[in-house]
Amino acid sequence: MENKPRKKFKSNNFDGFNNFDKPRKKFVKKEQPKGMHVTVYDDDVMKAWRILKRKLTNEGVLQEIKDRRYYQKPSEKKRIKHKEAVKNEYRRQIKASQTTGVPFGDYDPLKQAFKTKKKKR
Repeated sequence: MENKPRKKFKSNNFDGFNNFDKPRKKFVKKEQPKGMHVTVYDDDVMKAWRILKRKLTNEGVLQEIKDRRYYQKPSEKKRIKHKEAVKNEYRRQIKASQTTGVPFGDYDPLKQAFKTKKKKR
């Protein structure tokens, strides 16, 4: 690696120093078409299809279509939502027990949070 001599600092070499009086270019945001869209590059339709599927699943459109195939009573929706909440809490407790190193059967989050000594009688 060669050591080249440093160039002397000249403000003319930098655009930001001598162009204070010129107006700056404004960033113009391109107008996006409304709704969801995917552009196809180089005639690669399969890649565009995968991107579209990913967008649809992230937005929840496919799940919404599946849910609307038949009518669900509000009470049934509430029951399913509660089941999901219980399942997620169970998973969270298993993960917490793994991080603390305590076996899941012995894991009690309240015991772990408040370690108090029992009084002798």
